[in-house]
Amino acid sequence: MKPTRKILVVDDDQDNRDSTQGVLEQWGFQVITAASGIEAISLAKANDDIAVILLDYRMPGKDGAQTAQEIREFNQTSVIAMYSCDDTQRAAVQSHRAGAIDFIEKEEDTKYLRAAVEKACQKYEESFRSRVIAAH
Repeated sequence: MKPTRKILVVDDDQDNRDSTQGVLEQWGFQVITAASGIEAISLAKANDDIAVILLDYRMPGKDGAQTAQEIREFNQTSVIAMYSCDDTQRAAVQSHRAGAIDFIEKEEDTKYLRAAVEKACQKYEESFRSRVIAAH
């Protein structure tokens, strides 16, 4: 049986945050949430077992790209994906440069979200195994 993976959902819109959390929990993931980039950074520092960080791109204060970039400074383990309504090419490019591996549109069918999260968890597990092997 696969271990339950922890997902951090970051969104300044509480309705979006709650609905995403509900869907992910139905799929068996452990979910923690943050309402801002600053809160996400704090949670990422306090939880070294987060497999995937789903970041809203547009947030007041630190946007998703700024948050991803700051998290990457101390956390190379968690897989970061943007989960946003802002589907512009500029947003996708900035997200990728900040360390996000995927850009998921919120309006997409939840099947796409599930596939993207499962792919991110697989990438996390592969990275985790590589670090364990390298440590021995």
